[in-house]
Amino acid sequence: MGPIHDIQAAYPRMVEQGFGHIVNTASMAAFMPTALAAPYGATKHAVVGLSRALRVEAAPRGVRVSVLCPGVIRTPILQDGGKYGRAPLTDLDAETKTAMWERLRPMAPDFFAAKALDAVARNRGLVIIPAWWHVLRLLNGLVPSLAEAAARRELRRIAPLLRPTPGAE
Repeated sequence: MGPIHDIQAAYPRMVEQGFGHIVNTASMAAFMPTALAAPYGATKHAVVGLSRALRVEAAPRGVRVSVLCPGVIRTPILQDGGKYGRAPLTDLDAETKTAMWERLRPMAPDFFAAKALDAVARNRGLVIIPAWWHVLRLLNGLVPSLAEAAARRELRRIAPLLRPTPGAE
């Protein structure tokens, strides 16, 4: 609900003054199947949809809207999941988690911030960083079955590492 509350608070003022820029944060999870994190992926889909619709609505009123969709960023959340850690992955040791995330080539936070600020200043609506993640978004859009197959393959690869789900025997 964060983006909704933020928009409800700021958008009327921006419309009144005739300018402003709303920047929401989603994730690349908005564009691909997110096994083991379905609620996360669903909310990121929603943030992208909300932002894109509001961008069209707000433009004639002088308000800009961008949505950030980062790939994996090298932060402590990769190790422990932070406040919203995905339960099946929380029991994995640090070395295993690091190996899993490294396959996705995490970017430095400073790199992401610089690229994001530049894209927002240029009024880009959909900001995907790093650029190579555009390929994944396009593949998912053009060939969804391929994205689903890749997600199934990755789930099978990590399944032996996960703790059993209660009642799944």
